[in-house]
Amino acid sequence: MLGFKPFLGNSTAIPRKPSPDLLCLLMKKLSKDDFETWCVMVWMIWKERIFVVHGKPGREPLVLLEDIKGWLSKFKRLYSPELPKVCSRLHMGWPLPSPGSLKLNVDAAVDTFSRLIGIGAIIRDGIGAVVATLFTGNMGHFGAFFAECMVVREGLKFSWEEGHNVNLVKCDSLNVIKAIHSRCSLGIKSSIINDIVVNFS
Repeated sequence: MLGFKPFLGNSTAIPRKPSPDLLCLLMKKLSKDDFETWCVMVWMIWKERIFVVHGKPGREPLVLLEDIKGWLSKFKRLYSPELPKVCSRLHMGWPLPSPGSLKLNVDAAVDTFSRLIGIGAIIRDGIGAVVATLFTGNMGHFGAFFAECMVVREGLKFSWEEGHNVNLVKCDSLNVIKAIHSRCSLGIKSSIINDIVVNFS
């Protein structure tokens, strides 16, 4: 873990904003944890500098350090990996729905660089024949959980618009499945979970 003290000797003596070349160099030289620490630290010191420039009193270095640690902890919790997937596609294959039923399979992909969420959905019947497919994308800087919530909702919406009443939905995210069954989520995701419950009821 990177140390904080060399950066906090004087909270008003802040260097200019890091150049893209410096960021690329640090990404190559530092570990993932150290680079995340550095980014949060620079962001918080820059924010502190803005307060000082606009006449607000600067905080003591140790107080700022605790704030940095708190934000870093929140960042790591927010972007921590989700729970492992429930099953392996390679070993489990694709189980068919019961005869006369329709099954909706959905999957999401998150591109953090382009801030694009890829949404894919496929509806199959009881013999495995493809009934309808969907592939689209949405712009947004969101994590895997939000993307998986969105892909379930968009898949159900697509099924309804195409006139297909699906009986089973397959999603890879255990956290999303738990949230749907408990009807419990936080913030903007709660409205998406509610949409899923309404569309699938």
